[in-house]
Amino acid sequence: MGEPGKMDDLIAGAHRVEAGAHDAGRAVGLGVALVAVGATVAFIVVGTAQGLLLSVVAFFSGVWPS
Repeated sequence: MGEPGKMDDLIAGAHRVEAGAHDAGRAVGLGVALVAVGATVAFIVVGTAQGLLLSVVAFFSGVWPS
């Protein structure tokens, strides 16, 4: 895939970036917010799919002769 020392040289030559506690806190807050939004969307999608499935099953069980 490449020479083993090449990545070490690249990392050694990179500029160090200092991030303050405020930036880290904002990053954690953003991560928590994204997870919360993703979970909310997942609940909505699963609930909608379950409602549609139950509606289809109820329709066919009512229409289908037993």
